[in-house]
Amino acid sequence: MEQEKRNSPMQNKRIFSGLVFPQSGYPFFYCIAAEKKVEAKGFEDAEPEIEIIKEGEAKTLTELYKELKTFQELKCSTIYIEPEKKYVNYVRDINKWKRKENIDLRFKATTTVSFEAGILKIKEFIQEKRLSFPTDSIIRGQLAVFSKLSLDKEEEFYAVKSLCLVINAFNRKTQQTEKEPDRSSWY
Repeated sequence: MEQEKRNSPMQNKRIFSGLVFPQSGYPFFYCIAAEKKVEAKGFEDAEPEIEIIKEGEAKTLTELYKELKTFQELKCSTIYIEPEKKYVNYVRDINKWKRKENIDLRFKATTTVSFEAGILKIKEFIQEKRLSFPTDSIIRGQLAVFSKLSLDKEEEFYAVKSLCLVINAFNRKTQQTEKEPDRSSWY
């Protein structure tokens, strides 16, 4: 029971999803990633760890709708997508379904500049041991066979692409704001 509490997605700070739309015969694919709380060692905050808490594919919009209903249970309301014209009909259909079903999910444009940039960020997280996957992860399986030659075949690596869409959402905010101290206790 204690182990379940520690691994529960509710214990995570931020939870986001990446959604890849079907292309070249490949299905919809999503991954839900969560920032795990990491205890700081010393005075500086520890770099966040990212855990893939759920991933899956859907061959049709109806199958995708069933999957999207589970996002709320995992406290995920933000879905990162590629903002391309060719996906407008999917976004429109999903938004119509969300309104009808009263589902609180929001699409955001990915901040990842390119597939290659996403791969580099994923590689960085893996090298720093800050990224964990489910045991039967499709993303992990695709990463295992990925090479530089695969960069031209991003539609074949649709599962990896879903993680690429969301990985930059976990960048640490480097800008620090100075806060005026509370002087009420000084008087």
